[in-house]
Order: sequence, then C-alpha cells, then structure tokens
Amino acid sequence: MRMAERSGTAQVPLDLEAKALVAGQGQYTDDLAPSDALVGIFVRSSVAHGKIKRIDVDAARQAPGVVGVFTAKDLDAAGCNPITFMVPLMTVDGKAEVPYLRTPRPALAADRVRHVGEAVALVVAKSLGAAQDAAELVEVDIEDLTPFTSREVAEVSLEAPIWDSAPTNQSYVWVCGNLEAVQTASSSATHTVSVSLRNQRVAGSPLEPRASVASYDESNQRYTLYCGSQGTTNLRKGLADALGVPVEAVRVISKDVGGGFGLKVYAYPEYVATAVASRLLGKAVRWTATRSEALMADQGGRDSLLNIAGSFDQDARLTGIHCNIVSNIGAYAIGIGPRVQSSCIAENLAGPYLVPAIALKTVGVHTNTISTAPYRGAGRPEAAYMLERLMDKAARQIGIDRIELRRRNLIPRDRLPYVGPMTLLYDSGDFAAVLEKAVEAADWRGFEKRRDDAQQRGLCRGIGCSLFAETAGVNF
Repeated sequence: MRMAERSGTAQVPLDLEAKALVAGQGQYTDDLAPSDALVGIFVRSSVAHGKIKRIDVDAARQAPGVVGVFTAKDLDAAGCNPITFMVPLMTVDGKAEVPYLRTPRPALAADRVRHVGEAVALVVAKSLGAAQDAAELVEVDIEDLTPFTSREVAEVSLEAPIWDSAPTNQSYVWVCGNLEAVQTASSSATHTVSVSLRNQRVAGSPLEPRASVASYDESNQRYTLYCGSQGTTNLRKGLADALGVPVEAVRVISKDVGGGFGLKVYAYPEYVATAVASRLLGKAVRWTATRSEALMADQGGRDSLLNIAGSFDQDARLTGIHCNIVSNIGAYAIGIGPRVQSSCIAENLAGPYLVPAIALKTVGVHTNTISTAPYRGAGRPEAAYMLERLMDKAARQIGIDRIELRRRNLIPRDRLPYVGPMTLLYDSGDFAAVLEKAVEAADWRGFEKRRDDAQQRGLCRGIGCSLFAETAGVNF
C-alpha cells in the first residue's frame, strides 16, 4: 500500500457538517438562546482616547422593558476583574521569556477609553427593541485626550500616553538571529536589496458575528457561556479569571462557529459583562454584535511596517537577511497578539530558502485602535509577503529571471534534514521539485504569448510566483 493510501494524504476527508450547514440546519450561537432570555446592548465610546467624566444611566433604567443597566462600578461591586489572560512572549527557540507591557482589559471602561467602540455600559431588557431604545438614553461625558494612531514609537514621553507605564507607547522590543553575521554578509555582498512595505490592517467578517448567550446556575454556582469559539480552553481560562472564579466554575460551549478567521479565540469584554449580568439578574442574557459593532470591537490583524534587506553574492545566492518591523498591537495586548508580529514571523522568515544568517527586530506599539491578534495565518503570511517581495525585487535589480533566482536559493533536497538560521528543523521536502511542478502547471514559459494575445484584446494579464514553507503545529 502506498503511503498516501495508508496516511489518508490526498484522500477525500469525511465531511461531518457541510450537508447540515448548506441545508440551513446549523446551530449558531444566536439560535441557542432560551425563549425567555434577556437581550443585552452595549453603549460604546465614540472617541478614540479620553477620560470618562460621567455616565448617567438613570433614564435608561426607567425605560420600558429594561431590567438592568450596568457600568464598570456595578461590575466591580459584583467582583468582576479585568481580562488578564495573556500568552508569554518567548524567544524563537522558546527558552526565554521576553517582557512586554501587560494591559488589563476591563469588561466595561471605568475611567478611560482607549479606542472607538470600547464598551462603557450594558443595557439589558426583555426585547432587542427595548434594549436599543434604552441604550440611546445613556449619557456619557468623555474628556478628549490626544489620540495616538501612528505605528511609530514616540521619540519623547507623551503628554497623554495610552498607558502611564509606557510613556512612549512602546510595549516590547523583540530581537533574534545573528546580527553580526548578517552585517558581515552585507559588507561583502555583491548585491544588497531592500524592500519597505506597509502590511495594512485587516478585519475578519464572519458569517455569524461574535455572539454570546450567558447564564448562571445558582444551585451549583456555575456559569455557562455559549459562543462561537476557535479555542474554548483559552476563552474559558480568561473568562474564569475575569469572573473571579475557578476554571471549573465556567463552562464554555461552542456549536457551529460561523467563521472565525482568528478573532474568535479569546475572552472578550462582552462575554464577561453578560455573564455577570446573568448572575445578577437571574436569567440568561443574549448578545449578538451588529456589523458596525464588529468593525469597532472585534480584534483586527496585521497592521505593521515591514522592512527587509537581503544580501546576495556574485552568483545571486542569499547570504543574509536583515528585517525590522514596527507592529501596531492596538490599545490592549491580547492573547498571542505580540507573538504574532514577532516570533511567528521569525519562525517563517527563511521560507524554503537556504539562508546562512538572519537578524530580526520587531517593536510593538500601543495605539488608540482596537487590538490586533491572529488573522488567517498568524505571522506566516507576513513573513512570506516580505520574503517574496524581496526575491522579486532582487531578480529585477540583479537582472536575473525570478524563477531562476528562487531556484538557486532553494534548500537542496540532499541537505535535508536541515536546521535553519532560526533553529527550526526542516525534516523533509523537495522544494525544487515543487517549484518545477508549479512552473509546468502554470505554463510559465508560455506566458508571454498569452500576455501578447490579451493586449491585442485590450486586456492586461500578469503572472506571479510565491513560495513559502511555514511552521505547523504551533501551540498558541
């Protein structure tokens, strides 16, 4: 029996959910709420940075159908804590921890708002309409502070930093690799090529927005939260810490997720606030984000400045790579957000190429924007984006075919297993064979004729090549 037949590789996998989903039989979070569940609506900040001077909820509490209106003071009185679940930022070999600014995230902002859309109050009513109407009655007085949206670290201490413990808004500096070897390679290089890129912020838009149904069982003092989640274990831990209870007192259930893209991994303020409200009111509380809320309050991805330089010898072979990154981690550090823009990139920066030396430095910056965290690839696409743009520019600058340049720099099959400059093991593979197969499948050599034919019809035709080798099985 062939390996593919034994291992299941290249076999059609058993699909356990597609038929039900396309038939409209999926069970998403908003489908799971009991019929008598109360409805929560959040009042959010309309400014990016400011001091909360006053929140008046008296009129909202008297509105028809309203059963509760909560601010940070109410949650504090109920024993609620900020969300503090954060993943350590480690060196690329995992042997040492790199410090970064730990930023407790409140379920409801108490004294300061740090991004547009930050929740400041929760209105709970018997119906969605009643909750929406009452939310309009909440008065919030915020004294504007200067917002900081640049990815660059401030050169001097700011008058109004996002966090007092980070006067220049810098969260961390993370370095790895062999800078001395890279500098030596650069000084003796025949060709030096550099690329500066802006990796724009992206936002996921799941089929079902973030949603939750929270309840509390007084008999066993246990919370239950239904929500679409990509990682119930981490979410449960973060939720338990914020609620001030043991992990065993929290149950998180995820049915059909409805799309995640990385943004449905960790505990969010809304989950904590609705859970506390369910305990105080004695009934389940449901909440589903609107699309507008999602764009303001869902964590984003990417948002970094990428600078990469490659040194090539007279044969157009890479001798070193030097990379500098400035990443926007938003107002709060979330989960593996700092790791995504540092070690996750470093682990994949060599790609499938034989690079003798790499040095990387990444600086994490707080801004008055929603936080960034994993988004579809979590650092791996950023590495491939930089590396392949570098290879294309190098081919043009050196004057060599871009396929040939890649071919010369691929890790030879006879070098495997091979430990790369980031100390990661390449255990197997035939990168040259993959490239040749792609060239053949794309009819690369016949492209010029296809392009000329397209031009005669008034059309533009392009072709590109991108190779990558990425880490797998990373524990987030």
